[in-house]
Amino acid sequence: MSDTGNIDKLYLIHEIEKRFHPQTWKIDDIEIWPLIRVSLGANLVKGVESPIKYKKRNQSFHNSEFQSADILFLTNDVLKRKINDKWFDSLITPIAIEAKKHNLRTLSLEYLNSNNGFFREVPEFDYYFLENFNDDVIDKVSIENLKWDTFEDFLLFIEQNLPDIQKPSIEKTVAKYLKIKEISKKFENILERCNPKIIMMVPSYNEYGFALTLAAKRKSIPCVDIQHGFFSTEHFAYSKWINIPKNGYKLLPDYYWSWNEESKDIIENWGVSAHKSLIGGHPLYNYLTLNHQNEDKEYTILYSIQPKPYFNKEEIIKLIKNSSSNYRWIIKLHPTMNLDKKELENYFGDKVIVECGNTNLLELLTVVDLHVTKHSSTAIEAASVGVATIFLDKNAIHMFKELIDSNWAIYKEDYESFESAIQSLKKLSQKTSKSLIQKKSISVMLKEFNLL
Repeated sequence: MSDTGNIDKLYLIHEIEKRFHPQTWKIDDIEIWPLIRVSLGANLVKGVESPIKYKKRNQSFHNSEFQSADILFLTNDVLKRKINDKWFDSLITPIAIEAKKHNLRTLSLEYLNSNNGFFREVPEFDYYFLENFNDDVIDKVSIENLKWDTFEDFLLFIEQNLPDIQKPSIEKTVAKYLKIKEISKKFENILERCNPKIIMMVPSYNEYGFALTLAAKRKSIPCVDIQHGFFSTEHFAYSKWINIPKNGYKLLPDYYWSWNEESKDIIENWGVSAHKSLIGGHPLYNYLTLNHQNEDKEYTILYSIQPKPYFNKEEIIKLIKNSSSNYRWIIKLHPTMNLDKKELENYFGDKVIVECGNTNLLELLTVVDLHVTKHSSTAIEAASVGVATIFLDKNAIHMFKELIDSNWAIYKEDYESFESAIQSLKKLSQKTSKSLIQKKSISVMLKEFNLL
């Protein structure tokens, strides 16, 4: 099954909302369309639905007690990055640091969602690792009592237009809801014990996110989805929700922490006051730009190296050796290439900084003026924070046409033209350099959420 073909069919989700009014499908007075919509979207994008991977941790960390907390976070291990040899939750930790400055207490609930098989502890902050939250469901719902008048027509529409995906059913939907309901009860117990003023989560559209949102709504605690990546106007979880109930969905958060105007507009286009969007920027990017500014005036270039067969040490040496001596170079190895670090350091000495593959890219991008790579997707991350890229491989012309057309990147035909490429980008940046991620103090966001 072609992923691309299915992604092109995401518009059918919006067609379903127009034709069949799925917002009327309820269990226990809870509108369950968000569960079905996200499941359909995951099928279309990935071919199969991607559930949470529950695992036992194989490292022993002290679990925080459920003491009172002003901010309760829900996160997972995928968001961890190493900064200064410490694990750093890229979206949660910057907010927790700022909250601590204002004497706000935070508690993070974390679950495993990757193949790492263990929890990586973030120092200095209270974490509770969620385990055994997926116990057997004990509640039941009588399917005969559900009055979903348009559901059969909806199933026929799916069969006709999306024959290759896993078809939803009332039985599967009820089973998902009951599992979320059971997890939600456990979250309610946590909320009663720590009594947070607000809940922030990444993301909000999986089993844990739905369950915590439902628990928060029952306790009248505002909840926030923190944006965790760039998304388009066709994203199945964020874009073009139609016929939303007047008071919103009980399974969707009250607020969406957006990185920029474009993301905010996608949420605001839902047209309901029950689900709002506020621009807060990327928490880690804003934290790093405020705390790790490049104080010297040297023009700094970051070279993101790709692994073999794209890695060519001689080409790297030639490029740096023939470039202006006024440039400062930082080489970031691919995560699979840390063994090559010593070899490059021995050749360049103190003239070039060589960073390991697990060094946080966003941290490096906050202190550089230009990004260079063969045809790595790191160019997208660079553009997101206002750093242009020079591509060294002609394949990038087709792979990153939008970046090049929008002046966030340029392809250099040969190594001798490298200097002219830099000057071209400098001229363009004076006109177009604008970070795709909006800068905003985290403390300002805390004020907007009435925490300060």
